[in-house]
Amino acid sequence: MSARRVIVGVDSLDRSGAALEWAARAAAVTGERLVIAHVVSGRARGAGGHGGPVPGGDRMLTAAMPRARERLADDRIQPVLRSGGAGLALVDLAYPEDLLVVGAAASSRWPHPHSTIDHVLGRALCPVVIVASPFVLARRGKVVAVPPGDGFAGQVVVGVDDSAASRSALSFGWTYAARHRLGLVAVHVTGAPAAGPEAIAFLAGEFVRLGRERPLAARRELLLAGEAAPTLVAAGAAAALLVVGGSRAGRGKSTAHQVVDAALGPVAVVRPQ
Repeated sequence: MSARRVIVGVDSLDRSGAALEWAARAAAVTGERLVIAHVVSGRARGAGGHGGPVPGGDRMLTAAMPRARERLADDRIQPVLRSGGAGLALVDLAYPEDLLVVGAAASSRWPHPHSTIDHVLGRALCPVVIVASPFVLARRGKVVAVPPGDGFAGQVVVGVDDSAASRSALSFGWTYAARHRLGLVAVHVTGAPAAGPEAIAFLAGEFVRLGRERPLAARRELLLAGEAAPTLVAAGAAAALLVVGGSRAGRGKSTAHQVVDAALGPVAVVRPQ
């Protein structure tokens, strides 16, 4: 994960405090700048915004700064105040080289085309990490079927197939694991046993390619049978990060959306490069 900046959108510390803390930890490891963005409906003033004053806007950023300072020096933190729709403002702020972090929605109702998460997942040019608050995680409860072992606790779990989005997701997950000194588990979910050999061959080829670019000590591939989204959620229940491929917004609820709505930890959604 060679991000130019780590950008986190904050609205309240109750809803996005976990996202802020995750983003600050990521920036501390990568050495990149942390951008704390707060978007208000109105015209923004100060901290990177323009126009007239917005009640509470600067106070939100002021409240968020101490959390970031627990990990980073002031010269590595940039508060930004924007106006308009949150999703549109965050997408406009993030470049392809950035990493965008947002809090998870409290409700999994779909479709909800005006939500911030739907907007950034369908339109952001950079990888997006969704981090659920403790309140949201408590509402989601526990997964029923967790794979054998500890659910790959503390590792990076990547859902893969043979798509372009999957290749981008695996590349991102591989780099993230290497920079954070974590193990990586590549999971291919199939409902047809006959697809197993092709999936294993694909994973082996991708591992060889990525290993040439950035060696990774602990890595393995896993073939699981079942429905894609629930199986990935179960596999990543205790992971440091669950990574899935994304695509542009469409009419159906994608696997990435389903994973984001049910995940019990942070999820990175990576679109094709």
